[in-house]
Amino acid sequence: YFIDVEKYCLVAQPQFGHSFRYAALSYVWGKSTDNTFQTLIENFDSLSETNAFKLPENYGRLPNTIKDSIFLTRALGIQYLWVDRFCIVQDDETAKPYQLAAMASIYSNSYVTIAATEGPHSNYGLCGIEKSRPRKPPFEILDFSPSRRMFAASPTRSTRDIYHSRGWTFQEWTFSRRMIVFHDQTVTWVCQKYMQQENGHTPFRVPARTPLTLWTKRPNPGSYCAEVEQYSSRNLSDPADVLAAFDAFITVQGRAMKGGMLYGLPELYFNNMLCWHHDFGSVQNRRRDREGNILKQFPSWSWAGWIG
Repeated sequence: YFIDVEKYCLVAQPQFGHSFRYAALSYVWGKSTDNTFQTLIENFDSLSETNAFKLPENYGRLPNTIKDSIFLTRALGIQYLWVDRFCIVQDDETAKPYQLAAMASIYSNSYVTIAATEGPHSNYGLCGIEKSRPRKPPFEILDFSPSRRMFAASPTRSTRDIYHSRGWTFQEWTFSRRMIVFHDQTVTWVCQKYMQQENGHTPFRVPARTPLTLWTKRPNPGSYCAEVEQYSSRNLSDPADVLAAFDAFITVQGRAMKGGMLYGLPELYFNNMLCWHHDFGSVQNRRRDREGNILKQFPSWSWAGWIG
């Protein structure tokens, strides 16, 4: 499902073939004032009615990041927006696993991904979209005299710590082909081969990402291990989501490796993959649930059963 930003409601995927364009949102859910407003089986029909998200009882509960993303998607001339919170029926235990496994396809096929990289929760918003949440100009004006003025790029600070420390955002960032990245002080364009910052800093080349079609055709255990290493250092609100939040990589690599995956380890290289180890100096603790109990669904021989 998608949010139709013209009709302000949920719609099924239109049958437009390859011409179908949509934006996807990558953000941090976090702990905001109201984290309960999401698509459930009981409210799915009502959210599918035209202008459902404009109703006072719904619009007031929409997180600012999603409100701003709807506005931006319309401004870009794109009719559809994919947001996990509303485009996945959260309590549909039959369909939800299949939708989580399709995350690689969802983000890689989006026309553009809107990445909200700062803010501890979904109510933080995209600074600069609404007047109530302005952002600092990307340039500073230095006046030396009435006739002499210099424009300088504003100094920036690292604003991606929260976003890039979360487990769910890892696959969203990796599989997206084009991204509009929002910081407090600037907006950055990122694609597979290039990056351009709004504040005038010299753009630089970034490593090309492996096309999704190659991931599905060519076994690459080295690449998979590198992704596991990066992902396993991230945080999850629910530790039991460790494989669910990595499911896009498991699905894509599993297509290329005969036998698929077993608790996050490729069966094609199972003997070698059992030789994984913790980062040197890292805390080596079994993964536990919120009550402190060891998550027994993840065996001790899988990296998924451990932290670090």
